[in-house]
Amino acid sequence: MAKKTDALTRWWRGISLRAKVTGVIVAVLAIGLAATGVGTMVFLREALVQNLDSQLEQLQQTDVASNLFEIEVGPDAMVIRAREDASPTDYFVALYGPNADADGAFLLSAGGSGGPAPDFPSSFTLQDTYKLQNQAFFLEDVETGTQFRAMVSALPIGSTATFATQLIAVPLTSVNRVVTTFLGIFGLLALITLVAAALLTRLVVTLTFRSLGQVESTAMAIAGGDLTQRMTDTEPGTEVGKLKLALNTMLNRVDGALA
Repeated sequence: MAKKTDALTRWWRGISLRAKVTGVIVAVLAIGLAATGVGTMVFLREALVQNLDSQLEQLQQTDVASNLFEIEVGPDAMVIRAREDASPTDYFVALYGPNADADGAFLLSAGGSGGPAPDFPSSFTLQDTYKLQNQAFFLEDVETGTQFRAMVSALPIGSTATFATQLIAVPLTSVNRVVTTFLGIFGLLALITLVAAALLTRLVVTLTFRSLGQVESTAMAIAGGDLTQRMTDTEPGTEVGKLKLALNTMLNRVDGALA
């Protein structure tokens, strides 16, 4: 009893060789383009994030806090408030309790240009600040899902020996915008490449298999009783040419046997 074939095997066998060759080539090309696009996107995003970290390091070396906050140090207390005339910025700054505050409680934040602010940690001690100084980390606005790259440093308060924790956060909006643009352009070019590859492969396969059509028509004529038919354009360097030579040789022997 013959073994029944599954539906997938029957479907594959029912596809023409021309379609199989075209499909396989386009599929392999699509996988290669997808892998290239994903790999390039990962490296591109990493490079952009590193560039953002460099910007954060430069911001830490400037007096960004004085542009956003008014800090008044009195004999008994220190008052910190956001400037009302502060210009919009591309970053956010948060201040945490000075070294007199062991808990490093969150004081206030300022900055930005109207976009969502990150969810700042509720506390940040100076001990943690010194541990993480010059080390960038991620923050997020849970409500909108916006991500930020942040860095902390110790901020001297006036001419006193008091230090507060300064946290600077830069949104990853520009990074995501560049990555999205890259994916859009790469996806469009990949689609054009796949369509062009499919059409070119189809054309090449059709031209290559045209000789097989001649073999088919000649074989049908021979099967109908016309033994005078012979294959032409027999290129011995190709598989189809070798097939034609073999058929011509077979027909010559049949003619010789019947003569």
